[in-house]
Amino acid sequence: MDQNRRLLIALIVASTALGLIIFFILFWIYHTKRLHTSDAVKGISVMRKFNSLKSRKPFVSLMDYNTLESATNKFQQTEILGEGFFGCVYKAKLEDNLYVAVKKLTQDSIKEFETEVELLSQMQHPNIISLLGYCIHSETRLLVYELMHNGSLETQLHGN
Repeated sequence: MDQNRRLLIALIVASTALGLIIFFILFWIYHTKRLHTSDAVKGISVMRKFNSLKSRKPFVSLMDYNTLESATNKFQQTEILGEGFFGCVYKAKLEDNLYVAVKKLTQDSIKEFETEVELLSQMQHPNIISLLGYCIHSETRLLVYELMHNGSLETQLHGN
């Protein structure tokens, strides 16, 4: 009876270990595939499809830092549209003369970045500026929005 009990315990331990190994392998595959998929949507080519996707499910792309840096002339003062508590907003010119607003967040606004990406990527309303993309480059966090051609909401309500 003692030998059967040892065999049963060994079988339970071995099957539990095998189950955990399979679980971690599947988790790693899922996580790797998810990261690879998000990397695949980098760049501006995805932005061209945005207008056709706007009527469907909300769509936010991961943008390339170098593209956004060059589109804002390396974040020069002359491209600043406004400044706020969480950072500066720059005017950027992407491919095909597509103008967007790029918000460069301050170092201590990482939580606001995560909240904004999460909320605005799910919202879709004609009176709300759409979040087109985002970028994470080392400590720099960038958000890319539709550009309001007639100025900011504050300008519209209160004037210059």
